[in-house]
This record gives sequence, structure tokens and C-alpha cells, in this order.
Amino acid sequence: MNYEHGKHYVTGVEIEQQDLDPTNPNNVKEVQKLSFGVPDTRETHKITITYPKVGTIDYGTFRVSFTSPDLKRSNSGELKANFNWWQMRNGLNKYFNTQGVNTVVTVRNYDENGNETTDTKKTAKREYTIKIDRLVTKPTTASMVILKGTTKAKVELKANLQVSGKPITGKFKVKCLYPDPKNPGKFTYEETKPINLNSDSHWLTRIIGEQCPKLRNRIKVHSFNSPYTHWN
Repeated sequence: MNYEHGKHYVTGVEIEQQDLDPTNPNNVKEVQKLSFGVPDTRETHKITITYPKVGTIDYGTFRVSFTSPDLKRSNSGELKANFNWWQMRNGLNKYFNTQGVNTVVTVRNYDENGNETTDTKKTAKREYTIKIDRLVTKPTTASMVILKGTTKAKVELKANLQVSGKPITGKFKVKCLYPDPKNPGKFTYEETKPINLNSDSHWLTRIIGEQCPKLRNRIKVHSFNSPYTHWN
């Protein structure tokens, strides 16, 4: 079963040949997959920095001032007009972490004709796209404004270009089917207790292994948002 921040699930069923060792999890001959979810529409903001002179990167500072949904004000960390994506992300997360989310930041440079470039000598404008890393039930900010510091560049902010889609909620059960040796062509089954939709792959592996013991060591659970695969 695959899961990514409340938006998507994929469940896979591995069917093994009867003449192969059933305790070997690598003896997989068929995979059936079922997925359900909602569109990956995430809250999005954009910061655009236009430099005073083409090819001259500004190293000056600025901040973003946030008003939270409960109308409390706070500022980002100190930001610079030449930050890479990781530095910008860290500065903005000072606020977004207080709302229970992280950000995913991408950065692109453009020349004076609006064409994307990787040549800093031709860079006229830098654009940061900020997306929160999961679907949420309400906006993470009521407003955002730029507070200029030492930068001489033009800094523009477009907040809430896209609002978040609603995350999946609720619970589900896993029904584990087994061939009935006494009645060929028929099946017996075990069923797990209700599982939260936000359960990670490690927890899913543990629950299925404990509550469907005949499938222990025979299922592979993988998460989209994790590099790890868990065997039960």
C-alpha cells in the first residue's frame, strides 16, 4: 500500500505460484494494484525577484511577514535575494512549521526576454515557487507581505495562487484471502481492524503482519514519500 500526505493510496496484491516456496517474499508472479485518491492540488505561493541589472545578483536581505489563520503575526527568517531553493525553504519554514507543514521550493532563473536560463550572467529575474508538502483542510496563512531589508532588487509576492485540495480522511480495513484446502476453489479470510488513512508504510506492515499472520513475510509495503520499503 502506498500513501502520500493524505492524497493518494495504492494497494498491491502479490499472488504467488503454489509450487514455489511461500515463505520467500521474492517469489512474486503477479501484482494486482488498486489506487484511489484526490487530485494533488497543493497550496502554492510565488516570490519573484527582479535584479537592478542583468547578470548582477543582489545579495541583499528581505523577510516575509505572515498573518496566521488565527490572525497572529510572525516573520520568516532572514531571506536573501540570491538564495537557492534549500536556503529559501529553511527561511520560510520558520513560519510554515508552526502550521504543521513543510514547504517544497523550486527556483528558476530567467533572462531579460523571459526565457529560462542557468547562466547567472544573463539572469534578470529569479522566481521561487513555494508549495506546502501536503493537502490541508484550511489555508496555512491569512495573508503574506514582503518586508524589504537591504536588497535593491524588486521583490514581489503572489500569495495563495492555488488553495489546497481536501485530504483523504477516514479508515479502511484489509481483507486477507486464503485458498481453503478443504474446499478447492473457495477461500477463507482474515480482516484487520480499522486502519487510519494517514498510517505510514511501517505501521501498515505491522498491522497486516499481526492480524493476517498467514501473509507474514509475504507482503511488501512501500510509501511514495519515503525511500524505504518495509517487509512484514
